[in-house]
Amino acid sequence: MQLSIWYDLSDVKLAEALDERGSFRRFCGFSAQEPTPERTAFVRFRKPLWPTVWTRPCSTKSLASSRPKRSG
Repeated sequence: MQLSIWYDLSDVKLAEALDERGSFRRFCGFSAQEPTPERTAFVRFRKPLWPTVWTRPCSTKSLASSRPKRSG
């Protein structure tokens, strides 16, 4: 799921990229011979995550700690 966010990929494009790109396969833990999930697997995986993970607001503390520090 992270690759689809970073590279702005639809489920179809993510499935294609996992088949074609060795770096994506390694990032996700698939060997070269192992089959990758079909595109519908991403939808089924995302549905239960959406209400809890993707819509949870960031706290002010986490936002502040992610900002670059000013020098001077």
